[in-house]
Amino acid sequence: MQEERHITGQTIEELCQKLAEDIQQQQDLLQYQAILHLHETTVIFQLDIDLGGGFESGISTTLFSGAFQSTTGYRFSLQQQGLLEEVGKLLGMQDIKIGEHEFDAHTLIQTNDEEKVRRMLSDAAVRKPLLQLSDYRLELNLPDEEGLPARLDLWIQEAVTDPVQLCQLYHTFVVFLTFAAADAAQ
Repeated sequence: MQEERHITGQTIEELCQKLAEDIQQQQDLLQYQAILHLHETTVIFQLDIDLGGGFESGISTTLFSGAFQSTTGYRFSLQQQGLLEEVGKLLGMQDIKIGEHEFDAHTLIQTNDEEKVRRMLSDAAVRKPLLQLSDYRLELNLPDEEGLPARLDLWIQEAVTDPVQLCQLYHTFVVFLTFAAADAAQ
């Protein structure tokens, strides 16, 4: 069983530096999990690297996940737009445009509140890390059962270990999580 790691920072940069140092110290980085604490925000961070074997190719994933209390029905998901999504759009799948050509061409956006998504994506520094990903899903999941917290997940189908990219993705995730949690509290 893996030891539970808690990493705390007063700033995003400090927390990211501590996370990068901890990851670099790992001798066998096939599975890694840490609970990241920044002020009032808690995020679970996971890396999972499966090297495969024989005729199987491996698969790697990175996950950021954060929970918060929500009484609203606000939902959204963002993912890289590919061939399957293009076909889905032809069949009527929702795709919101935010007015940023490069991002709109790269990303499939689904939501029940277009204005909120546009506000969350108004900052280029928040959009840029998502444009660098080739296979991801950022999704606000509301619980089906009452009393459970809502959860924001950023799932990436690659092991992101580059400290700069990790910090950018963490920053983007915290912006989305903070925005979603603040909106849910209203």
